[in-house]
Amino acid sequence: MYSAGLNNYCHFAEESGFLNATAMTCLDVPVEPRPSVVWENMQWQRSNILRVQALAAAKYACEVDSVHKSFIARKNDKPYMEGHHLIPLLNQGRFEYSLDVYANIVCLCPVCHRMLHYGRKQDVEPILERFWIERCKRFEHSGLSLTEGQFMNLALKNRI
Repeated sequence: MYSAGLNNYCHFAEESGFLNATAMTCLDVPVEPRPSVVWENMQWQRSNILRVQALAAAKYACEVDSVHKSFIARKNDKPYMEGHHLIPLLNQGRFEYSLDVYANIVCLCPVCHRMLHYGRKQDVEPILERFWIERCKRFEHSGLSLTEGQFMNLALKNRI
C-alpha cells in the first residue's frame, strides 16, 4: 500500500519537477524487508556448449548489428555477448525436436538482447523478420518445421 501511494505521488510530483536527487533524499528512510518467497518453476535444459559455440561462430559480434560493442569478458577475453533463443525454450512442448539448436541461438550484445525481450513490438518485429529470412532453412534442417507467421508468433509471445 505504501509503495503504491508513493508511486502515485511520484507520478504527480514528476509534473512539478519534484523528483530530483535532492528531493529524493527525504524519502531515504529505513524500510522493513519484504518476506522471502520460494519460487518453483520448470525449465527446459539448455546446452552451455551450444551457446558458447554459437557465440564463437558469430565471432562474438552482435547479430543485430555487428558494429555494437561490448566490454571484454574476463572469463574468455572476448567481447561479452549473450546467447538468445529466437523461439523461446518454453515452447519446447510444441515441437518434436529440440529448440536448443544452433539455428535457434543468436549472438547478441546485452542491449539488443534486452531489446528483444523488453522492446516495443514495432522495433522488434523487423529484426525477427530478418532472422527468419536468414535462418528459416536452418530451422527446417534442424527438424523445426514452422511458417514465418508461426515463428513470429512464438518469438514475440511470452517475452519477459
